[in-house]
Amino acid sequence: MSVNTTMLAIVLVLMVSTIAAPFLFILYLWRKDRHQREHSVLRNFPILGKVRYILEKVGAEMCQYLFLNDNESKPFSRNDYKAAVISGKYKSRIIGFGSERDFEGGAPVCASTTLAIWDS
Repeated sequence: MSVNTTMLAIVLVLMVSTIAAPFLFILYLWRKDRHQREHSVLRNFPILGKVRYILEKVGAEMCQYLFLNDNESKPFSRNDYKAAVISGKYKSRIIGFGSERDFEGGAPVCASTTLAIWDS
């Protein structure tokens, strides 16, 4: 083999691998999304599902600079929406509804009672 033939073979291999690599990656993502059972959006609409989940990941950072803060949205604030989505999607409430105070700490808490106890 001459030098020209070797160089031509190397260039051909690089061109084929450059064209084939994205195709194989897209084929891998399609197969992975098609056979998973957790998210029906990814199974039925793989491209829109990927865009949706990417926007969910980046959404918090974008909202901080472009949109309202966490408590200004109507009819639901972002905190209420996030709590509802987490409790519905993952079947458990990681973020609880109610007060944002830390009741597990050592701070005193006043509890109401129906009958007061009088010290005499």
